[in-house]
This record gives sequence, C-alpha cells and structure tokens, in this order.
Amino acid sequence: MPEQYQFNQLNDEAQTVAVMEFAPFYVAHFKHDDLEIIAALADDSLVAEINHVLGENRQGTIEHDTAVSLRMTVAAYRGVLAALDMTYDQRGHTTTTWQQWYADKHASLIKEN
Repeated sequence: MPEQYQFNQLNDEAQTVAVMEFAPFYVAHFKHDDLEIIAALADDSLVAEINHVLGENRQGTIEHDTAVSLRMTVAAYRGVLAALDMTYDQRGHTTTTWQQWYADKHASLIKEN
C-alpha cells in the first residue's frame, strides 16, 4: 500500500494540488447548501470566509466560482483541508474521492444517531 499523508505533512506543491482538487468539491456543496459535514469539522471562521467570497462573487458555474474563491481565499481552503481527515499521496492527490469521503462521513453520522 502506498504511503498516505495528512494535509499538513505535504510539501507546498502537493498542498496546492490538494487545494485545487478540493475547491470544486467545496463550491459544488456550497451551491447545494450542503456544507454541514465540512463546517462541523473545520474552523467556522475559515468556512465563513470562503462562503462569504462565494456568496459575493456567485457567477453560476462551479469553475468560475472556484477560480474566484481560490484567488481570494486559498489560505482558508488550506486551513479547512488541514482540519479534515482526508489522506493524500505524496503528490497531493486524495487516496479516495471527496465524494466517497463525504458519503462515509454522512453514513457515520447516521449510525451515531
């Protein structure tokens, strides 16, 4: 099995890859008002910063909104990723998809209730 890393263990280049792959996932969930799991795990102020930029600069497409939010809140995205328990390969690619990660988190919440 290849080595797995937490976000903070990645070098800057790999962290950038991780952010670039995560941001469209985040924006899509923002657009569907479905950030509860991420918001529960990450710092509220970082989530609020990203959401404020997305709310103020909404243009309709995930690609456009992702690009704008990355320009303005890349540090906040890094902070959010540091709080999530996703694992990465050494180049910054996730070891599972963000969709699967979210589904697993959602399923674990259902079991806890």
